[in-house]
Order: sequence, then C-alpha cells, then structure tokens
Amino acid sequence: MFGARCRYGWKERIDVVTRLDRRPLPSFVVFVVLGVVFRRLMAVMGRMQAVRVCDMGVVPSLLMVPGIVMLGGFAVMMGGVLMVLGRGLVMLATFVLLAHLVSSFSDVPAGKSAIEI
Repeated sequence: MFGARCRYGWKERIDVVTRLDRRPLPSFVVFVVLGVVFRRLMAVMGRMQAVRVCDMGVVPSLLMVPGIVMLGGFAVMMGGVLMVLGRGLVMLATFVLLAHLVSSFSDVPAGKSAIEI
C-alpha cells in the first residue's frame, strides 16, 4: 500500500475540517487587537492641541469647501438636464419637419382632411 488508511471516511473528514474553521478567537487575540487600536488612538489624541473658542476662525473656511463642491455638482447636473432638454427639442423639431413633409406629399386635397375623404 502507498499510505496508511485514514480512520475517517470522506464525510467525517469534511466535518472535522469545518469544525476546526468555526473555532472562536482566543481571548488573547481579541485583547491584543483592542490594545493595538487603543494605543494608536492614544497616540493620535496625544498629538492634538487644545484650541480656544475664539480661535475657531478656521472652521467657516473649512465649511466653504463642501459648499463649493456641492455647487459644482449642481452645475454639472444642470448641464446634463439642459443637454437632455436640447436633444428632446431637436427630436421634436425633426418629428414636426417629418410630419410636414409627409403631409405635403399626401394625396389629400387642400382644405380637406383625411377623415372627410
């Protein structure tokens, strides 16, 4: 024989593998991850500086940037709306011209409608 026989069948082997994959994380792994996150947070908080309320003049200028971005997005949206309306107007003019050409080549005499004939 080429190898020793396994004491499990193929179904039992699959069940053993899936049971190993569902193990909960050991508690030390959770504590290490939380410790790393907490240390990084403390490093960032330690570098922050206190600011007095009268020195908050930067905040309104920071709020202007999203407002300008919103206006730019509105301009792009309105450009798209105008483009759709312009193309609709071109299609309407084409249909009116086509209807005029079709009606001018029809056999209906002047002053009479197609229903009266």
